[in-house]
Amino acid sequence: KLQFLYFIGEEVLCSMWKAAITAGSACTGAVAYWEWKKRQVKTYDAAIIGGGIVGLSIARELSARGVSVVLLEKEADLLTGASSGNSGLGCTGYDAAPGTLERRLLRRSTVLHQNLYRKMGLSYDYVNKCGALMVAWDGEQEKILSSIIEESHEAGDTENQILTKSELMAAEPNLAQSVVSGISVPRENIVEPFMVAVAHAASALLHGAVIEVNFCVNSVEKHAQLYKITSSSGHQVSSTSIINCAGLYGDTIESLRSPGQELRITPRKGEFAVLSHPSSTFELEHIIQPPPAKVGKGVQIWQSLYGNIIVGPTAEDQFGPDAKTNRTTNPTTIETLIETAKERIPSLESARLVGSYSGLRPASNRKDYAIEKHGTWITVAGIRSTGLSAATGIGEYVANLFLNTPQPIDAKVEPPYMPAIPTEHKQSPRAPNLEELAHSFCTRGDGKVDAFGSSWTVTHPISKFGLESKCAKYAKATSC
Repeated sequence: KLQFLYFIGEEVLCSMWKAAITAGSACTGAVAYWEWKKRQVKTYDAAIIGGGIVGLSIARELSARGVSVVLLEKEADLLTGASSGNSGLGCTGYDAAPGTLERRLLRRSTVLHQNLYRKMGLSYDYVNKCGALMVAWDGEQEKILSSIIEESHEAGDTENQILTKSELMAAEPNLAQSVVSGISVPRENIVEPFMVAVAHAASALLHGAVIEVNFCVNSVEKHAQLYKITSSSGHQVSSTSIINCAGLYGDTIESLRSPGQELRITPRKGEFAVLSHPSSTFELEHIIQPPPAKVGKGVQIWQSLYGNIIVGPTAEDQFGPDAKTNRTTNPTTIETLIETAKERIPSLESARLVGSYSGLRPASNRKDYAIEKHGTWITVAGIRSTGLSAATGIGEYVANLFLNTPQPIDAKVEPPYMPAIPTEHKQSPRAPNLEELAHSFCTRGDGKVDAFGSSWTVTHPISKFGLESKCAKYAKATSC
């Protein structure tokens, strides 16, 4: 109970205490308050700033290794920043720049995911290993397929192969006849982006990590070997080290370490259109992607685990005072995405627009991930759009940095790529399947779901739209 009280934040706890006194339970309220107060002065081994998928993965990995961890999130809920606007696609890193830390950690995550997801209680309800088809729509795009194949084989995805037009159409009959040729990418996958991240949070708590929400870091002071971290509301946490996983605000937090540091985060907005499933006979079997664009993978089309069709993202750097908060979508952009989807997959002509969303990715002025150790401060920034896919590998890598046990990154991916998970990692309870999750969401009616013994606010639009569509079907089925 006390861990839960600590988890829900200072303001909520104080209001509960006052309410208890008002109701005549002053003794109970005072005991809860002073127990919480005692915990307030605890010094942690690591304070992680940022409650996105990357920060949660690091918290889970460190706590599983016996490190005392507190994770600080400025919002009232976890997963409200970049992690609430990603694509929900799991990529293997075959098209990431050769030699980069990003590629190595994406590859390492592919090695780790299968067993780790099981340890975190996730079933195949939450992962669709459908693979992707990279489709060339004209002769210019076709010219670069051979170099992409070479790079993907070099990365380790030796199953990737060039497909002729007829082979493409046989693999994905929904494609337009204008396809020229393409590449099969069997290891790309679709995940439930919200629940995969929640599983990391639940596993971190299971291993003893403490999560504080409503903790907006305002200042960091270092006295001798100890950091004192103060929130904007005056609450303080002490830690012997700090791990900056603040995502879009990574440069702001980094400036608390070194005011003259050169890291700069430039938010990159990606807009998505969400379409309804067009018919009972329609099934999109693969992720449909174009050859890589100058920035990112370009506009992709896929079917979410809930059955909705997702189209996107765009990629546009944001500037100005609201660059890190403006997640509006442009109607013209969304209409263009819809037209692109229907042009490439004619069966989507009857699909209606369910909604749209945008994500802000923390791109930086580095060409690679900015993961660096500065004494007792570790910077984890510039993860851009691959955080969901690479979080597990990042967690392991940062934990090794923290514990001063650097190891070569074993990123060789070979079937069945199921390495043993250390036995000290505890098994999470089983996550509800999608139908159970939808039932929880629809029954509660407050935007939350019950999972892993707690309730969680659904922050990802793909999950929200998908769960809402389930609610609409339930309501229709039970109406007179």
